[in-house]
Amino acid sequence: MSICYIATHILLKWSSEAASAFLKVTPSLTADESLLQEVLKFICIALKLTNGVPDNTLQWLGEMLYQPSGTLIGLLHRASVKGEARDVPENVNIKRTLDKELLSFIATYNSKLPYLLCRRLKIQQLRGDLSHQLIQRLNVTDAPHFYNLASLEGTLQCLMHITARPGWSHESTELDSGALCSQVLHCLLEVVSAFHIGRGGTSMSYMGKGVTKSATLCLRHLAHEMATYSDDKNWARQWSHLQQKSDMSRSVITGDSGLIWMLTLWAYRDPEVRAAGLGIAVALTSTEPGRIVMTSHCKHIPGGIWGAAFSILLDQAECSMVRQQAALLLVNMTSQTMPCGSVELEQNVWQGPIVTDTEFEVSLVGLTALLALIHHSQFYQEMLVLLCNFYAQPTIQPVSVLEVPVSHLSTTGSDSTLSTVAEFGTDGLQSTSGSNQPRSKGRGHIHQTSNCSGSKSRHSTTDPTGNSTSSTLTGEQLEYQSIATPSLVSSVCQFLRNLVILAPQDTFTCLKKDSYVQVLTNMVDTNLLDAYMTEMEEGCSDQLELVFCDLLHMYAAILDLLRTCVVYDTPIRQEVLANEDFIRSTAALLTIRFEGSADVEGCCHTLWSSVFSFLTVLLQLQGASALHSFTMAAHTLWTSISETICSVLEKRIHLSKHLFDNCLRFLSILFSEEGKLVGRQPQLAEDTITIIGLLNTPLKSDTKDTDQGEVTTGSQLCKVLVNVYEHSCIKSSDHKEDERIHAATALRTLLAISSSAKATALQLGLVESVIDHIKQTHTKLNMESLQPGKPSTKKKEDPLMSDLILTFDLLRNFIFQDQEAKMACYYSGLHNIIHRLWAWCQLDMAVMSSTLSLLTTYIAHCPTATSSLAYTTTSVSTGGQKSQQLSSNSLVHCLIRLAGRDNIKDSILRTLFSLLATLTLSSEGRNIVFKSNFLREFLSLNPRKSKKTKHVQNLELFWLELLVNLSFSVEGQQMLLKTGDCVNLLLDFVECGKGKVQECATLILRNMCCHTSNKPKLLACDKLLPQLLECLTSDNTQIQCVAASALWALVFNNQKAKVMMKNANVIPKLQEVMNNINNHYRRDTSDKCLEDLQSVVAAVGE
Repeated sequence: MSICYIATHILLKWSSEAASAFLKVTPSLTADESLLQEVLKFICIALKLTNGVPDNTLQWLGEMLYQPSGTLIGLLHRASVKGEARDVPENVNIKRTLDKELLSFIATYNSKLPYLLCRRLKIQQLRGDLSHQLIQRLNVTDAPHFYNLASLEGTLQCLMHITARPGWSHESTELDSGALCSQVLHCLLEVVSAFHIGRGGTSMSYMGKGVTKSATLCLRHLAHEMATYSDDKNWARQWSHLQQKSDMSRSVITGDSGLIWMLTLWAYRDPEVRAAGLGIAVALTSTEPGRIVMTSHCKHIPGGIWGAAFSILLDQAECSMVRQQAALLLVNMTSQTMPCGSVELEQNVWQGPIVTDTEFEVSLVGLTALLALIHHSQFYQEMLVLLCNFYAQPTIQPVSVLEVPVSHLSTTGSDSTLSTVAEFGTDGLQSTSGSNQPRSKGRGHIHQTSNCSGSKSRHSTTDPTGNSTSSTLTGEQLEYQSIATPSLVSSVCQFLRNLVILAPQDTFTCLKKDSYVQVLTNMVDTNLLDAYMTEMEEGCSDQLELVFCDLLHMYAAILDLLRTCVVYDTPIRQEVLANEDFIRSTAALLTIRFEGSADVEGCCHTLWSSVFSFLTVLLQLQGASALHSFTMAAHTLWTSISETICSVLEKRIHLSKHLFDNCLRFLSILFSEEGKLVGRQPQLAEDTITIIGLLNTPLKSDTKDTDQGEVTTGSQLCKVLVNVYEHSCIKSSDHKEDERIHAATALRTLLAISSSAKATALQLGLVESVIDHIKQTHTKLNMESLQPGKPSTKKKEDPLMSDLILTFDLLRNFIFQDQEAKMACYYSGLHNIIHRLWAWCQLDMAVMSSTLSLLTTYIAHCPTATSSLAYTTTSVSTGGQKSQQLSSNSLVHCLIRLAGRDNIKDSILRTLFSLLATLTLSSEGRNIVFKSNFLREFLSLNPRKSKKTKHVQNLELFWLELLVNLSFSVEGQQMLLKTGDCVNLLLDFVECGKGKVQECATLILRNMCCHTSNKPKLLACDKLLPQLLECLTSDNTQIQCVAASALWALVFNNQKAKVMMKNANVIPKLQEVMNNINNHYRRDTSDKCLEDLQSVVAAVGE
């Protein structure tokens, strides 16, 4: 039995009413104080030994601690333990020890709390009140050596752990968040001033080191709290501290204003303090007012805030966590657009860096100055060295370094001035870091992961106070270089991404020159993540978990940077797509899942979101090529990837909306591109691996779903997407959320390509749900129209109308080439509900277009659905089946009236005529079309008109395509013959038409020639035979074949036609045509054409 288990077991036993009496009763005697001291000490030890404290134990301890009138809070109110006159030294020591253990208990307890308290614990947190009581213990003056440093440090450590969890400032019963933060800020600045700045910022003294460190970390937490929760946009101005100094010769008080207290922290001996000090600056610069404050208060250091940040980041010997904060500082300062030129703006406007050319007396401002600083400091070369020093292990292994004698080091002072801007000297541009020495282009090999080398380098550093040193290493001497942690690489990638956005051309040139894309893509290694996960599952230390999370963030930052690059630059996009290993590694990142740690899961979610975004951009920009690359890379991982996607969609309530939206967007574009590709190349699925094949391939599993048969990834995705769609679109009343569009689009595109998904959706009752939703939408539209004060017509941006479009498009993809889905729509009364919605459709042409497309798909290759449109009525019926009598005002009548309207867009007109053409294949549709005199509209066309608009040309083609379908039935042919001078008009189209129009007109005549009763009427037309003979000489082989077939149909079993052809002496002409066809033989058309012509010659020659 482990010690952790025993400690947890005892704490659980203690969480009872009897045992908690130790923490509820205020000690009145010295013995009681000693007992409470031992109890608190034991609890602290138990908490430290336990990796995961149970929630009920945290609940119990929290209730003991946060009672406003409780023992523990009351002990904090006691005055500093100095000892009363009657107290013996032993009693004083007990009081001090109890005070120390109480502070240790508060710090330990808060360190074990979850990062987001609202997720798990239900206790009334009063961290704000506790913070307020703690700062009252920090009464610091200019003489800190008179105070108990141990107690002061313990108090600050408590405050550090309390403020480490966000939201603490809102948990106060006495003060609002802004007032509490201001008091904490003032108190902490006094502490930092007294223990560091007040002593001149001494770097060798260790007195108060822990106090300075804890106070600085508290300030870092406070800055994050104010940046996250403050309602005051100018909160950053509160951080400008006035340090008072008494002038002994004169009874006045002078002061050093500004942020000098922060700048001295950047040069502190402890790297944690340096990192925290820079972290404060990062938080302050998260807003534009904060950036202006930081810039204005750093003018007294060489190069200003920009010079300090670049100097620290480019210092290869600096600690990684310090350089990381410097990189984040640059990220914030480049997160906003800046002017480009040489004219300074007014004081309170963000304008970026300023550099001055002293020779030409020209100032560069904003982006121009930033690029000058970057190129002068050789930023890209230095960052390449940083990437070469990447180190992904949780601990640093010992490295053997040659000892360099002090005599071999040459140290010189800086040549920089204390001007507020960097300057262009006569010898070139001076870096804002304060040194005019060039940066090194190569570095010594410091550990096994580095691959950059060089034999000679010069390195110079400048601290924020202006002290600069430079050291030169020659020969075999080595210069120490700090490793680059994943967090540092992540911050650098964020900065590079901002540079890409601000100055794409210049940044791309430098990235390509130094092969950044290749370096970054090679850093994405899923094998390393798999190794870490294996060790974490075996119960290794928390260090692995921290590095694992840092790696996930680094990969996310790399993908975000590359995503921005591929958007702006086509060559980089091609380079990324050509890297098959990188695409495979990127897809494999979606298989990284680790359960058991909320922090790791959150990092995984962030990484997945970046992967989805990156792949989506590639698919949007490159289409088929990106789809092919992803499919080839991900086909072996597809099952695991789909599990991740299903997990994201199922846990949508508990995940970030950004991840959820990115996942849906990725699915939409992936399935959409797959549909386009297969539409262009239908045989592709048989020749290669496709997403369709992956979706429809049965999973290898011992269990089988008895309701749905074989389980596929398509069916699994369909299940979760149907749930998402019903939750977001059908059950939700919010019509303005993007989630609706993403959910509907993802499900729509999946149903368009996956047969297994369609089968699953059909079994889940999606058809019935969607049609019920359409009915409810119709009811809402009617109710809104009846409300007083509402406009009589609907606006195009009406959310209900947009919802109809989404629903119709989804249903259209669902029923495409699926007879079962179409019959389900038929029995659910789709045709009737659309008829009742027809009036609303006419108000919005976008809705009308979607409706017509849905009806076209609905009746295609489905006779039952086709005939159902002729029986629809506007009355509400309970069943979906058609009535026994044709309607006098059916949906077909509505379509015919719509076709007769003017000013209809060609796109809608094309769909409408296609729908009517399909309706003419049914007897009910043909009868309505003929009886409504709709065919007489065809007679108004004039094929001999020389100049035609594009609309007229399209309208002629639409009409002829409709008549082609009508001519496939004997009944339809009779209708054409009864429609005025239709035959002569068709012959005019054959004579004057071109391309598709001529083909359709010839085909209609050919179909009419096939029926015996039509031949006398056709032969009565003098132009028929000459025109058909003329078609035989056409360059269009399709028209040749149709004309030959028409001639054969005319002479077949018709003596009159034979006589007319014999009298016209057509046999020589036919033989000439046959010879020409033989000379230009085409297997696909020539055989049939020759066969028909030979039959005609034989029949006429009888």
